[in-house]
Amino acid sequence: MTGTADRIVTSSLSQQGEDLVVARSDIEFFDTASGCVSIQVKVRNSSDRPSPPRSMAIYSAPLGAFLHQRHLVTLTVPSLRPGAKTLVQTTAARSRPMPLGRIDHIPPGRLLRALAEDDDAADKSGLKRITPSIFDLLARPGLNWVGNIHVLVNDRRVERHLARGLPVRAGKWNRAFFHVGNSGHDSYAFRILGDGIAWSARLFTMYSPAMIEEGCWIPGSRARSVNLQFYPPVNSSRGKIDVEVTQRSTGRKAVVEFSLDAAAKGPA
Repeated sequence: MTGTADRIVTSSLSQQGEDLVVARSDIEFFDTASGCVSIQVKVRNSSDRPSPPRSMAIYSAPLGAFLHQRHLVTLTVPSLRPGAKTLVQTTAARSRPMPLGRIDHIPPGRLLRALAEDDDAADKSGLKRITPSIFDLLARPGLNWVGNIHVLVNDRRVERHLARGLPVRAGKWNRAFFHVGNSGHDSYAFRILGDGIAWSARLFTMYSPAMIEEGCWIPGSRARSVNLQFYPPVNSSRGKIDVEVTQRSTGRKAVVEFSLDAAAKGPA
């Protein structure tokens, strides 16, 4: 696994001399009919001069914040006229690891170790394999790939941490999971945004009944795996919950997005 330093960029503002711009919402990824993951990145030349061809490195990571990333591919952004946009695309093979079973039966740390130990070699088609989805390891097949895509261009890193189209049960408690931090040597604070308030969303550290209070610093040793619980009202069909994670040592923020759909396929 390739580890790189995280640098969270949550806006599309460019500095002088940085002509190519990518915003968090410009990064899209979704499953294809062939069982792969398609990754699309919109790039804009924000300057008043043509931009030369530039390299763009793409990385993947498990769903969460401040995690090690795996290099997928390095692509070329073509020369762009001032104000012009382009779409850079690639496809990655989806890993299918051996499921570990129900989250309640997995010892602490085993899930993270399984994600880290997965072989990152290319599959038989020659495509580089993307980081495994946490839900594949929890024996919940049929769900979209969920995780982080990191884009590095102009020496700036833009990240999207997204679980898209998760099936939910309206009028019942639902839960989802994500990971935080590479080690226990830092602290993190959490804030729930989007439909989280209306859906009574709350956070717990894994294997603990204690709820995480918003704005409180949680040691990394306790926050490695986080359990998001929420209760969609009976008339809910779709929703979006964002969890903002702040790293104490750097002040950096990352947003983990959960796009929820009662009509989505797969186990809720």
